[in-house]
Amino acid sequence: MKKKFLLGLGLVASGLITPLIAANCQGNTPKQNTQKLTPTQIQLIENSFVFEKTTEGNTKSFDELWDILVNKFNYYSKINLAHIKNDPELKKLVHIDFVDINNIQVGHNLNITLTQSQSTKQIYLKWQVSCEAFGIEGTGKVVLE
Repeated sequence: MKKKFLLGLGLVASGLITPLIAANCQGNTPKQNTQKLTPTQIQLIENSFVFEKTTEGNTKSFDELWDILVNKFNYYSKINLAHIKNDPELKKLVHIDFVDINNIQVGHNLNITLTQSQSTKQIYLKWQVSCEAFGIEGTGKVVLE
């Protein structure tokens, strides 16, 4: 009886601890394998961004396009923002593309934020590349053309 209780208690305890461990190491690479990005690599990241309206996107008002983009960014930021590039509805309105940061240097994060300027009626992406070992290594902004 005691063995069954202890076995059950061990399974429950490991079930509670495992998500905490997984959350801490998900997508992280040991610091010793991470290298600082070179200026050329940062330039490659910046040059990889495409953020352009399609013909159909040009027919939408600033507010309509902003609302659609905000909804899509909110949805994909919870899953994987890289998937936004292949959203069928969004592809009709804008062409979004950017590099997979892990193809350039493992252990880095590419954070992308959608922002706007009401005064100039411009929508743009702000990006930031960083890693745990070196902090923020590059930033930029891409205006929707």
